[in-house]
Amino acid sequence: MPYIHTMLKNRFIPTLGLAALLPLAALAQGPPAAAPAPAPGAGAPAAPPVAEPPTEAEKTLDEAAAKIAALKSVTADVTQTVDLLDQKFTVKGRFLRAPSHRIYLRLTVSGLPDATGTLLQVCDGQTLWDYSQILDSQSYRKILVGQIFEKLTSPDLEDELRKQIVAQLGFSGPEQLLVGLRKSVRFNQKEPGKYEGKDVWVIAGEWKSRDGLIPGNQQQMSATMLLPAYIPSLVKIYLGKADNWPYKLEFVGQKPSLVTENRQRGPDGRLLGAKGSVQDVHPTRIDLVYGNVQFNPDLKVEEFVFQPPAGAQVVDATASLVAGLDQAIQLKAAQKKADAARNEVPALPQAIDIPRSGVMPTADPVPTPGNPGR
Repeated sequence: MPYIHTMLKNRFIPTLGLAALLPLAALAQGPPAAAPAPAPGAGAPAAPPVAEPPTEAEKTLDEAAAKIAALKSVTADVTQTVDLLDQKFTVKGRFLRAPSHRIYLRLTVSGLPDATGTLLQVCDGQTLWDYSQILDSQSYRKILVGQIFEKLTSPDLEDELRKQIVAQLGFSGPEQLLVGLRKSVRFNQKEPGKYEGKDVWVIAGEWKSRDGLIPGNQQQMSATMLLPAYIPSLVKIYLGKADNWPYKLEFVGQKPSLVTENRQRGPDGRLLGAKGSVQDVHPTRIDLVYGNVQFNPDLKVEEFVFQPPAGAQVVDATASLVAGLDQAIQLKAAQKKADAARNEVPALPQAIDIPRSGVMPTADPVPTPGNPGR
């Protein structure tokens, strides 16, 4: 399987190195498929399927996300360990959030000889800075958030779009991680347990859809097919009973009961090569742990200050983001006016594209996923 090894090691692993602290649900959130046109004479298309009611596990996660979002301030150490396709690496960092849109997230990846680096995102309530250092390459980006939040007060923007933009900018925390996973994972298991002496709910589930889980795979996977071992298929969350905090998240691949036979057959029908050449992929395991969590601490303003060095090339992404918001507001206003007679308010045709700084330049780069557990 040369494509998988090349693609995942050169593209997927480096991307995870600095960005996988965001919900891994991004793996399963490909663009929605367009509804098929009805066949001639078939009449109106069938009604969309009725959404399944939330399970008890999902209700618990929803409540936890709401309570975490309501915290005045929080700090936590962040550690992520990744074991993927015989490569192991670690991401460590620190996360802080305080009132008035103050955030701080610093991540450092180690263990990959060709992809070590640091990512820093910090906002003092006025300017949001994104800094990344990968080997000898450095990048700086800033956004004047006052202009962005002023645009977000427009009555022509829907609450869902406001939340999406705030989350993409990085002004969310682990609550967004839970929200993202809820959209892509069917959590149907909930049982009491212990984690480092704390009483927790152990909540587990599997992906709702297989679409997009295997990069480059254009064919849909049957729900009954076992995912390859290198794709995390089981998701487990250790949620504090008393404080609703997700202290640990596990993403684990399943090893097939039978080893994959990938040897070719000769003219006589016999398998070529030694039996030891049969491929045996080690299951992927990704653990995300929040440690030393402090709820509602008194954080100083100085902890959210950042100043790029003299002579640094800084990209100001404020204007492009403001222009995108202006376009969204105009489109929404026009839609409301046009649909008033029909008493319909359709959804915005497309989401706002938040420009992101580079995560890990490679020979074959991929788009950076959304923000890690913030």
